[in-house]
Amino acid sequence: MKRSPLLLLVTSLALAHVPGAFAEVGDWAVVPATNGEMPPFMERVVADVTRELERHGRRVWSSDAAAARFQHRGSTAAFAITKDALEKWDQHSRAAIRALTKGDHAAAFTHLDRAERLSRTATEEINRNPEQAQRALDTCLYMVRALLETDDATSAEAHASECVVLVPNAEPATLMHPPQVLALYRQARKQGRARAGSLIVESAPPGCSVRVNGVRLGETPLEITTLSVGEYGVQVECDGTRRGRVHSAKVGPGTTKQVVDDRFDRTVRTEPILRLEYPKERRNGWRATDAREIAELLPAYTTVIVSALTADTVAVGLVSRTGSRQGCSLIPATAEGPSREALAVAVRKLIEGKCGDVAVSRREPAALFNPGI
Repeated sequence: MKRSPLLLLVTSLALAHVPGAFAEVGDWAVVPATNGEMPPFMERVVADVTRELERHGRRVWSSDAAAARFQHRGSTAAFAITKDALEKWDQHSRAAIRALTKGDHAAAFTHLDRAERLSRTATEEINRNPEQAQRALDTCLYMVRALLETDDATSAEAHASECVVLVPNAEPATLMHPPQVLALYRQARKQGRARAGSLIVESAPPGCSVRVNGVRLGETPLEITTLSVGEYGVQVECDGTRRGRVHSAKVGPGTTKQVVDDRFDRTVRTEPILRLEYPKERRNGWRATDAREIAELLPAYTTVIVSALTADTVAVGLVSRTGSRQGCSLIPATAEGPSREALAVAVRKLIEGKCGDVAVSRREPAALFNPGI
């Protein structure tokens, strides 16, 4: 599946501005972890901790680069499409076929470009509705027709292959397309499937709904052998109350396996920055495990977890990719968050491998590892 041009551009720019973007082991990442929504001050705290680590000579992922990298190697949030955008997409699709009928290819290409841009940006959302998925496929094939009618057979053939991937396991509306367009689509599907292996989707827990490019194809564990070669967005949804995060799966020769942890998908966020958000008012011990999962994907050898424990306390903990905890600090905070001076002290303690209360030494050191940092 083709990713949004905007997403690809943002990802490329973010990674291009990070020294050693595809980082070596030894880089650091700062990840906020909260119960409920992230406090407004947290982005500033992450920036302050990052700056202090860099002042001590550590290489640290910037928030933007870390989010972009996670989306590139891990998953992205499902795209939310507005009703207005959906209506405009439908209008462009209908205007395109009218223009083709009149032989006005310039107008047809204009409308098709606009419609297909949204089709590819919001593929997983559009394809959830069978009628919309059908229109997405038909719109894609209108472009094939326009290319054929303007004597660009090579581009038409390539575009037919894109249509096959865009809406998996679909059949075009035969009365809407000329025979040569349908023939090119079926040829592309046959060739794509001949070169492709299988996609296996597993999840924890099992028995969850699987959507490929938004089209529901079954439940986990699931092996799909009817896809053409290409890149797809895979979503696993275990209770139907939320959209699953989109995992990119490249289907080609052999077997491609995608394993999705529903709990982790529910926890990780990439907006406005890469972070972990747990259910409000629920104590949990997943922070270190989830931090290591993020570290594996970036990669980063060391992760600093910044947790808003209470209204007046922020915890800063350090977890290595090997699983060991090397330091932590509790910092007093106000509605604006902890002070930069307190964060500087906390970062120094982390680097020294010490554990302590930044304000006063009224807690036993071992106890500071227990708030779920």
